[in-house]
Amino acid sequence: MANILVSYFKIQEKTTNTMLSYFEGFVDELKAQGNNVLVINTSYYTTWDSNRISSKKVNDSVLEKCKEFSPDIIITFNHRIPKCILDYFRDIITIIWDGDHLRYFCDLQYIRDNIKRYIMVTIVKEWVDLYQEFGFDRGQILFLPNATSIYSKKETKIYPISFLGLNHSFPKGLNSFLDQDRNRSAANKMVIEYLTSYRFDIENMFYENFGSSLDNFNLSVDDIYSLFYFRALILANLLDLGLVISGMQWKNVISVLPELYTAYKARICWNLDEVSNFY
Repeated sequence: MANILVSYFKIQEKTTNTMLSYFEGFVDELKAQGNNVLVINTSYYTTWDSNRISSKKVNDSVLEKCKEFSPDIIITFNHRIPKCILDYFRDIITIIWDGDHLRYFCDLQYIRDNIKRYIMVTIVKEWVDLYQEFGFDRGQILFLPNATSIYSKKETKIYPISFLGLNHSFPKGLNSFLDQDRNRSAANKMVIEYLTSYRFDIENMFYENFGSSLDNFNLSVDDIYSLFYFRALILANLLDLGLVISGMQWKNVISVLPELYTAYKARICWNLDEVSNFY
């Protein structure tokens, strides 16, 4: 049994007044194995782009609570964790668990400056090389695929096929870029390469096809990522099988795939029970 401090940033929990299903399941399974768990959602304390708590009173209160808990292990998703905790518990095993790409981690320079203290857990095998390029030793990186706390129940199935998730929105920089025939042809090669090889090394693929970096074309990684986003297209091909979708930002598809939006249900699915029932 261990005292495990889990820290993450999810602003949706502030508005829904519930723990999101992923973190609820993660914490429940840690407790089921006999561990004590203290959870911190940093969206209640910190700004979006920093792990610093601006209020000294709140900062001291959070740190005091953690001292009382006396963690044996710290797990922080995307390195979202108050800096006061990192500074105080320097000798505690600190695990960074990725929920997103490295570029979305908080305080990357802090990680670089203190990289030997961390263990890096990734849910994407292809990101092992990315973390080594960043500066982690291979022995610090663990690949651990996602699991679930959703268990099957003997209940009447409401929806033949259900999908719960976010429909991403992207920057518009790619629009004018693809207006040029030469750029469009090279971008098409990238898309075909991805569809046939599942290679997802976006920036290197771009350099290989265009002989230049994204910056030289005034593009971001998110601009290019939209070329490889097939979620809506795949789901649209399941409509005749009884697909139902829910989640956030699906109204964005109306202008390109209005038929997909007809399958949208504005159903509340935040915590573990709500998600389990939807699936």
